[in-house]
Amino acid sequence: MTRRNVFFILLVGGLLTLGGCLALEPSKSTAGTSSSDVKITRELNQFYTELQNPDLTPEELAVVIDQIAKYTQLESHAKMVSFLNNRVSNYPDDPYNAYYLWRIADSFEDRGNSQSAYQMYYRILRNYPDVIWQNQSVHFVSLLRAINLDQDTRLTAEFLQQLIHRFPDSVDLGARYLQLAQALEAIGEYPRAYDAYEKFLTFEDTVIPGKPGIHYLIREKVAFYHSSKTWIDRDLDALVRNIKNALYYKNGWSLLRYQAKVNFFAMTWYQERQDFNARPDFELIEFLSQAKRITYASELEFASHGNEAYLRTGGWSPRIPTWFLYFRKIDYPADPQVHGSWEWAGIYFGEAI
Repeated sequence: MTRRNVFFILLVGGLLTLGGCLALEPSKSTAGTSSSDVKITRELNQFYTELQNPDLTPEELAVVIDQIAKYTQLESHAKMVSFLNNRVSNYPDDPYNAYYLWRIADSFEDRGNSQSAYQMYYRILRNYPDVIWQNQSVHFVSLLRAINLDQDTRLTAEFLQQLIHRFPDSVDLGARYLQLAQALEAIGEYPRAYDAYEKFLTFEDTVIPGKPGIHYLIREKVAFYHSSKTWIDRDLDALVRNIKNALYYKNGWSLLRYQAKVNFFAMTWYQERQDFNARPDFELIEFLSQAKRITYASELEFASHGNEAYLRTGGWSPRIPTWFLYFRKIDYPADPQVHGSWEWAGIYFGEAI
C-alpha cells in the first residue's frame, strides 16, 4: 500500500468518523472480542509503520497519530494517555500538540475526571499554540470546556477574558461579559467587574435564560457603584428615626436627604420594579406639604429574611392615603464601609397585598 493510499484511508475512514473531531462525542473504551483485538492490533501496526514515514506532512502525521490514539484507547485508556503524553514530550515543536492534549482532556472529562481534564485544558492554553482541527480552534473549545468546569474562579475570569478578546465572533458577547463580571466580582476585582457589567448593558438584546429582568438589575447595580452613597446609614433605627422626624415636622428637604439618590422607586404592590412607571417623576415634597398630617407606625415590619423592612405611613392623599416606605440592607462587598448598611430605597402605594 502506498503512502498516499494509506493517507486517503486515514483521512476518509478515520478523520471523518472516529478521528477526533472536536464536535464529536469522545470514544468509549470497549472490551473487544478476540477478532476485534486482532483487528485493533493489525490497524495499530499499520499506523505505527506509517508513523515512521519521513515524507509525511505535519497534517498527515497528525492524522496518523490521531488514529493510533483512537485504536490505543480501545485497548486501554491509560495507554492512549501515555502515548499522547510521550508524543508531546518527545516532539515539543509539533504544531498539533494542543490537539493531542485536547484528546487526553476530552477522555478525562468523558470519564468524569473533571480535575484532570481541567488541568489539561489549562496546560493547553498556557503552553501550546492554537491549532485548527476539523475547522475548529482547539483553544476555543478548550476555553469553553475550562469555563464550563469552573474549578478556579480566578482562572475562569482569565479564560473568559481570552474567549471574549480572541473569539468575539464565535460567542454571545453579552452573556460572556455578564459571566466575566460575576467571576471578577467573586474574586474582588471590582473595578474590572463593573467595567464588564457596563459592557454587558450595551448588549440589550442578550437573553439570559431564567433571568428576564437581568438588564434592569445590572443597571441598578452599576448606578449604585457610581453613586455618592451619601444617603445610607449603618444604623437602620437611626435612619428611620430621622425620616420619622422629617415626616412629623413636614420637613421636605430633610426627608429628601434620606431618600436614595439612585434606583429609588415608587409604585403599587402590583407593579414590577422594571416597569418604567415604577419611577414616576412625582414631587414628594408637594405631597408632604399638602397633607394635613402624616402618620406612621411605631414599629417596622420586616421581611422574613431580615434584609428588608417596611414602615407603614398614612395621610398622604385622599386617593391613596397609605404608603409603605421600603428599606433594604445594602449588598455591596466592594466597600466594607457600605456593605451591610441600610437605605430608604422606595415607596409602595396602598395597602400591602
